[in-house]
Amino acid sequence: MATRSRQHYWTAFEKWCGARNMKALPAHPWTIARYLRWVDEHKDFEDVQESFDAISREHVLKTGSVPTRHETVKSTMELIARRSLVRDQHADLFDEDELLADKTFSGSLPPARDRETAPEPESHMKSVQHRHQLSTKPRMVRRRPKR
Repeated sequence: MATRSRQHYWTAFEKWCGARNMKALPAHPWTIARYLRWVDEHKDFEDVQESFDAISREHVLKTGSVPTRHETVKSTMELIARRSLVRDQHADLFDEDELLADKTFSGSLPPARDRETAPEPESHMKSVQHRHQLSTKPRMVRRRPKR
């Protein structure tokens, strides 16, 4: 099952790279770092770690290089790990049950006023149309400057 999940994470990385016109193999370290940040924004730390492992494994097997050892990728992983620890230690500011029980918050916005927009005057429209029409008369252009 671990191999299957690695394949899932690798396929997700390939799709992400393809959507952004980047090479998945061999991937530039900045590409890997950006992808890991993207995963961190959308998933949890375990998914970031699994993605990191899958990308490392595919690069070692297919290219022999290890771009995940690059300083940019390592510092990005350290940053994500620190953030996940801090994120887990923070409590929610508001409890969802308290917000739902609050009678002052109705949960709906007041209706927007209907705004009537005044139509543009026809004279203005005619001048705009007149400016955008091409002239059928040839223009006389002097090619040499007068001396």
